Amino acid sequence: AGVEGAYRFLRRVWSFGHLLATAKLADVVLFGESLPDQAVHRFEQVLKAGPDLIISVGTGSAFPYIAGPVVWAIENGIPTIEINPGGTPLSERVSFRFRLRAAEALPALLDAAGYSLDSGRDAAG
Repeated sequence: AGVEGAYRFLRRVWSFGHLLATAKLADVVLFGESLPDQAVHRFEQVLKAGPDLIISVGTGSAFPYIAGPVVWAIENGIPTIEINPGGTPLSERVSFRFRLRAAEALPALLDAAGYSLDSGRDAAG
C-alpha cells in the first residue's frame, strides 16, 4: 500500500484536520498508573461508536493492554496505522506501517491530508 496509499486513504476516510480538531487527549499517565475513570469511559464510547481509523504511535503497541484497541480494530475490519521506527507484535498486522519517528511521520501525514499546523485547520479552508 505504501505511503501514497495511506495518504489517499486518509483523505478519503476523514479530514485529518477535523479529526485532530475534535480529538480529546487524555492527561499523561505514567506506567503503573491507572487511567482516570472519565478517560476510560470516553475511550469505551469511542470504540462503541466505531472509529474510522486507529493510529498507534510509539512503543505502546508492544504492551498488550495498549495494543488491545489496535487488535480490536484489525479484527473488526477498521483500518490501522502504526508509526514506530522499530517493530512490535502488531507491525505485520496493521493496514499501514510507517517505520519513522512520530516527529517525522505525523507532520508528513498532516501535510499530505492538507492540514495546516500553523493555522490549526484544513489548508484548503
